[in-house]
Amino acid sequence: MKIFVSILALLCLALWSIPASTVSAADAVTVSISTPANVVAGGKFVATVNVTQVTACNSYQFQINYDPTLIRIDDPAEGGAQGVTTGLIGTTVVPVDMWTFYPRSSPGAIKVVGHVSGNHTMTDAGSLAQIHFTVLNSSGHSNLTTIYSMV
Repeated sequence: MKIFVSILALLCLALWSIPASTVSAADAVTVSISTPANVVAGGKFVATVNVTQVTACNSYQFQINYDPTLIRIDDPAEGGAQGVTTGLIGTTVVPVDMWTFYPRSSPGAIKVVGHVSGNHTMTDAGSLAQIHFTVLNSSGHSNLTTIYSMV
């Protein structure tokens, strides 16, 4: 049975203080979400929100949409510590300040917000966060297809 997970990563990152006119196509930040190709029904998996070409970033925000009848966030408590965990860009740990269902208390979409404290910034490639899911489908192996886009 196939599980189609639609994950929409909206990166509304107040990240770059570089004017758009100074960024070339070669400098473009890319966002992707990596997941395992196959998941076992009743099993767990991690979706990692990856970024490249990050320069002088100090905060981020993104939204992920998913089908709550097929998968669920591991930590059922909204904003819980086990549902969405830190990422790593270069050698900088990327904190998750908060995550919430969007709209609140309605599984199917989450918003994640984070920042690096003080005058620190993130520069390099890496991950913003990891989202921990459990597969709800109860039969056999499932093929997990991930679709993402940056708006």
